[in-house]
Amino acid sequence: MEAASSLNVAAIKKFKMEAPFDKCGYNIFEGSDTSKIVKENIATDGWYKNEENYDYALGTKKKDMDKEKSDQFTNMMWKSTKKVGFGIKGKYVVAWYCPKGNDPATSKDFKKNVCKKDGCKLCLEDKKGVKYGYNKCYNDDAVKSTNLVRGKHNGKKVEFGEDVAKGAQAHADKLKTDDKLSESAKGDGKARKKCWENTYKLPDGKDEFDLAQFDSDSVNIALNDWHKQVSLYNFKDGKAKDDKDKA
Repeated sequence: MEAASSLNVAAIKKFKMEAPFDKCGYNIFEGSDTSKIVKENIATDGWYKNEENYDYALGTKKKDMDKEKSDQFTNMMWKSTKKVGFGIKGKYVVAWYCPKGNDPATSKDFKKNVCKKDGCKLCLEDKKGVKYGYNKCYNDDAVKSTNLVRGKHNGKKVEFGEDVAKGAQAHADKLKTDDKLSESAKGDGKARKKCWENTYKLPDGKDEFDLAQFDSDSVNIALNDWHKQVSLYNFKDGKAKDDKDKA
């Protein structure tokens, strides 16, 4: 805040009248080379590089990372912010973001307002499968991810099947109710008779997938786990390396 006081007082008073500071968030940068601050945008670039401190999946700073640096990044990215203004004096740069968003804010607020380059995909309306009978957002991304993995092994692309997704959703609903992994009944639905399945449960400490935002991390957590089972498969013999494990 001391850095902000070195800026033109009249300009600050005028800005406060137009957009009161208590309704704005801010970033402060202190550099050593004034010419670089102006020519190379090192203040804004520095705040942007602080993305490495932020966890998109959790909507908070990464474990053991710097919260202040995470906040500087999310200040810049906050979707509902409408106006920004910069002040520069000597080696100091100040940015004000109005209206402020990331303080105070819940993890859900962060997930809605701080997006990856491909955007924030909101699927809350689909949380219970009311509209489609399955989660459309998850299927859209998971099918793409599945085909990327299949491509690594020269496998043909698979296409989305609505009847298959509805059957898989019914199975997932049952797993949630029983709170344990199990195979679906072999007669569950017409599509199930010609299909097989993979199931995945989040590790201890995580109650459920957050349907407020789907990104590559939340989609791939199950797919990556299944793909790791490649270490259990013997490509030469075309079977599991150990009879106890099925790849």
